[in-house]
Amino acid sequence: MNPITRKKLPFFLFAIVVTVATVFGLWYVYSIGGPAAIPRRSITNEFGKFLGGIAMLSLATLYGRTVFKLLLMKGNLWTRLEPLGVDLVEMKSLSGKLLLLLNRTHPYFGIIAVSSVFLHCAFTNSLRDNVFLYAILVLILAEGITGMVMELQNVPSGVKKGNYLLHSQFFVGIFLLFLTFLGHLLLKS
Repeated sequence: MNPITRKKLPFFLFAIVVTVATVFGLWYVYSIGGPAAIPRRSITNEFGKFLGGIAMLSLATLYGRTVFKLLLMKGNLWTRLEPLGVDLVEMKSLSGKLLLLLNRTHPYFGIIAVSSVFLHCAFTNSLRDNVFLYAILVLILAEGITGMVMELQNVPSGVKKGNYLLHSQFFVGIFLLFLTFLGHLLLKS
């Protein structure tokens, strides 16, 4: 019984490549003396800021998908669009296609988010004694691991159900946003 199906193989290969790149990036940072050795005004630090933007965009895509799904599940959204003269059949078709695309790319954006958050912290010299940052890293890693377990086949249904409950909580995204805001405020002071 192979836990990885042919259909999910491209995702797992992508995950392996991104994980290797993340490990290489962390190895590089620690080979030059760790995050503390990276000057504030350097190319390495600017690359870390760029990775922070990538992390922000990928997390916005992930949680935007959740908001979009919640909006589509509410039946009154469609009734509110009727008076505007919107073709509901076409809108439902387009929104279904968009949701399908977001669902298919969700695991890829998740892997990018986990990797870019870790590398952003390492390359921008933010891995100091910042409790908010450590909480963010633990939450992001937990989201990533539970998401990866949900992608595996032949996992007991109880484990999948527990992972789904942990992974699909929207309040985790809100909490991550709050902790990120507090952590960046702490870094600026």
